[in-house]
Amino acid sequence: MTKILVSTDIGSDIDDALALLVMFNLGMEIEAVYTTNGDVVSRALIAKHMAEIANSKARICLGEAESYDKSVKPYNLYSELLVDESHIDWKATESSPEIIYKPLKRIGIVENGVEDMAKLLSEEKFIIFSLAPLTSIARVISSYPGVIHNIKHLYIMGCRFFGETKMEHNMHFDPQAARIVFDSEIPITVVPGDVCSRYRMPVTIFDRCKSEVGMYVKKMAEAFIAASTAKEFWSFLNSEYKIKKIIDLDGISSHLMAKVNQGEKERSLRRVFSAEGVLLDIEGAVFDSEYYMRVYNTLIEYLVNSESSGIKKVISGHLLSLIPESISVADVYIPYCFKYREKIKIIRGTVNLSESLGESYLSAGEKHLIVSDIDAAHFGMFLKENIY
Repeated sequence: MTKILVSTDIGSDIDDALALLVMFNLGMEIEAVYTTNGDVVSRALIAKHMAEIANSKARICLGEAESYDKSVKPYNLYSELLVDESHIDWKATESSPEIIYKPLKRIGIVENGVEDMAKLLSEEKFIIFSLAPLTSIARVISSYPGVIHNIKHLYIMGCRFFGETKMEHNMHFDPQAARIVFDSEIPITVVPGDVCSRYRMPVTIFDRCKSEVGMYVKKMAEAFIAASTAKEFWSFLNSEYKIKKIIDLDGISSHLMAKVNQGEKERSLRRVFSAEGVLLDIEGAVFDSEYYMRVYNTLIEYLVNSESSGIKKVISGHLLSLIPESISVADVYIPYCFKYREKIKIIRGTVNLSESLGESYLSAGEKHLIVSDIDAAHFGMFLKENIY
């Protein structure tokens, strides 16, 4: 069986966790997972918990947190709120304004991921799945050039070639690292973001998550959906003053929150009496997505049943549309394209990137393999079979 190394920025968007879940469920031999970009510690703790409850022996390691020239701010969306409580040092946290994690060595997380990846590659051949900016892989290439011949193939989720937009997050975060990787002699297959955008996964598929690791991913997905709803609601509410006045969260707070908090007396810490305080709190939506969505749906119900204004019913319909019905699963394309090479279309070209923004372009040549299309119907079945 092919041994695989995974580089990931798990914990910001849900597709990294889904990709790792699919790999575990497929029984892929994941030797190590390297967290990259921003809060690599929280990311590693999320990956560690997934590996533990999936009974995977994958080693979890800290990769590079900052880009090569440190010019782009790392992207992170409350990943610290998704860390399982089993990794929190509760005694230390009691006297601290911040959450304190248990020592990483005690948990079994390797702190120098670049060195660890280089050591593994010095001993045997691996395939690498990159679901994140290419910083950690570029560091290995630069610091340990003698080991890269043992990278059998590198699968990269990144770039945009086929639409008007050429900028994609993984390339934009660290274009210098990306250039180092693409200039190397490593065999590379790129799965571009614009190809991944052609299929979005219905959120109803999360209802299939019944295993312990699947339930953990579902919990993260619910946090992601609630945070997305909160951001969209905030934008909508502040788009025009009259919308804010029509909804009037201050005026309906007492009525709305009294209804929401029914049955919550035994959990007094969750009893909040300001609708605005709940609905505009993105961090709170991540921390307690179930409660956030209860308040949000109660607001919609209140507007639907309002007798004073027909416009409120129209607004309620818009608020309902802000709840995502589907999500991007771009990173899941990597294990799919690896496993079902006969279901994808490949073109050849040479990847180039702009100096500053990491915009990606294809030029003449046959250096890199580019996925130009996939069997969307088969991919949908793949998701249903391997997300549980």
